[in-house]
Amino acid sequence: QTVVDMGCGSGVMTAYLAEKVGPKGHVYAVDISEDQLNVVRKLMAEKKLTNVSYLRADLENENAAELAKIKGLADL
Repeated sequence: QTVVDMGCGSGVMTAYLAEKVGPKGHVYAVDISEDQLNVVRKLMAEKKLTNVSYLRADLENENAAELAKIKGLADL
């Protein structure tokens, strides 16, 4: 299963999702702030969760090229 955490913020939900989908699943953590993505990276490292990818994108602009990278990949 592949899921997207849009506006991942501090990564609490990202961690929950990564644990739920397990090592065979994948989570895309998306946020406009690179600083927030760095917070999420640190949390995932602390929790030893390796099934997460990080994407900096502006959710206000749904046509953003960054979001096109994950369009159609997620189950949820």
